[in-house]
Amino acid sequence: MGIFSTVEIIKQIKAVDNGKIFKLVGGAAQIARLLDMENINQGHMPFCGVVPSEGRATDNEALNGTWQTLTEYFDCVIILDNTRNTLDIAGQTCVVDFYDCRDALFKCIYNWNPPFNITKPISFDGYELDTLSVSRIVYKLTFKCDITISSDDGYQSPTFPDWGIDKVEIDADPVIGPNHLITQ
Repeated sequence: MGIFSTVEIIKQIKAVDNGKIFKLVGGAAQIARLLDMENINQGHMPFCGVVPSEGRATDNEALNGTWQTLTEYFDCVIILDNTRNTLDIAGQTCVVDFYDCRDALFKCIYNWNPPFNITKPISFDGYELDTLSVSRIVYKLTFKCDITISSDDGYQSPTFPDWGIDKVEIDADPVIGPNHLITQ
């Protein structure tokens, strides 16, 4: 099984979107940096960051081993520049941008089979408005995929060579009985 990794998801978004919608795509560290910036760099907006958010496993289904389904949830955090809304009296510029970003994400990863051991393609779980300020709007879109965990994915006991039993011959006469001499 390949291990779940947001790196593969980030690569997929970069490859499919190719800068058409998202000016910057990254992971958890870049999300934190952009949220901490006082002034938004408009060259980085809209931004999409991918971060794992939750994992839930089913009970073990195997009687003599391990067979579980792990549902991995990950969030795509979209950060939009809200400073452009000074000319937009209704304040709807970022809302339109959000739907463009959501549709672009769907085209990149929705129903995609990543290179780890999943049982079904990636599916969408929902979204929410995370932060709204004068300078930025942050949305969090949650996706999920089911990964199969088997005995092969866990600890493997070291293998030892087969136990060998030394050949032992007993000198005995079936009529008289053993003579108490053991030979090798």
